[in-house]
Amino acid sequence: MNDLWRGTLATRLRIASGLVLFTYALLHFLNIGLGMLSPVWMDAMQDARQIVTRSFLGALLLYGAFAVHITFALIKLAQRGTLRMPVWEAVQIGLGIFIPVLLVTHLVHTRGAHEIHNVNDEMGYIMLLLYNTADGWKQSLLLLLVWTHGCTGLHFWLRGKAWWRRNLPLLAGLAALVPAFALAGFLVEGRRVRAQFTDPTERDVMIERFNFPDREAFAEMLTLTENLRWLFGVIMAVVALAYLVKYIRARRQSVTIHYGNGPQINAPRGLTLLEMSRLRGVPHASLCGGRGRCTTCRVVIEEGLDLLHPPVKQRHAALPPLVPNPIRDWPARSNQWTR
Repeated sequence: MNDLWRGTLATRLRIASGLVLFTYALLHFLNIGLGMLSPVWMDAMQDARQIVTRSFLGALLLYGAFAVHITFALIKLAQRGTLRMPVWEAVQIGLGIFIPVLLVTHLVHTRGAHEIHNVNDEMGYIMLLLYNTADGWKQSLLLLLVWTHGCTGLHFWLRGKAWWRRNLPLLAGLAALVPAFALAGFLVEGRRVRAQFTDPTERDVMIERFNFPDREAFAEMLTLTENLRWLFGVIMAVVALAYLVKYIRARRQSVTIHYGNGPQINAPRGLTLLEMSRLRGVPHASLCGGRGRCTTCRVVIEEGLDLLHPPVKQRHAALPPLVPNPIRDWPARSNQWTR
């Protein structure tokens, strides 16, 4: 298992925070799916989840994981040397950027409504709020995006393991059932709650039970949602500007790379060898997609080692134990592994 946690501190924090968020999403989606079986079971599971997620330590872990995960993802995006990447990686990044845009609405109208307006945001309230509405379609899309993003990250973290590859068909089938179960639960329970709400007597009971927000409260939540989206837009603009500045500066200088028994390329200075290979269309193995975890993109420097800077400690930490130590042996060896 140690090889799964190889890499820099930032890499390990992204993995750990991603696992926390994936676990939360899995339990949340299974919770929604229980609406297909029993509203009592669905409410009971939500109550059990909220004992953890709405405790001080649970909230700190959950929202801290979200902040850490998105922060390091945006930093990595701003630091990229090129936007040339495999399709799967581009899709995962795109999903990661789009998810907060939809997620902020969900957070404001559930946890935000609970904290600010004392709304009882149990599953019945959520079903009533979303069923057969445009926002319901958007939140269903959010569910699919979150699950796809999480499963993609989990796959490219574990695909180097033989047991994962061996059981991949079964795991993929189970993964496909999770959003289907959740959406089915949403449809069944949403239809039941909406039908119950059409009865005038039941409507009054439900409004009182949920402390359903009035028009003014909804207007406040809409304003808060828009402000948070603008804030995220500003953050993305800063990330784009940081990437653009690095892109322009890198294009002012270039380096020449000779591949053994292969092509010779010119690429902007400051890129990793993996990014240079991708930019120029040279095949370059990378099991983890360039995240600095798997070490499959290691290369042997045959010439020009004396012209390179010594590898930093973070790069050294990503190398497996059997690889010659680039810090210890520097610059005694003319040929050695590096990243």
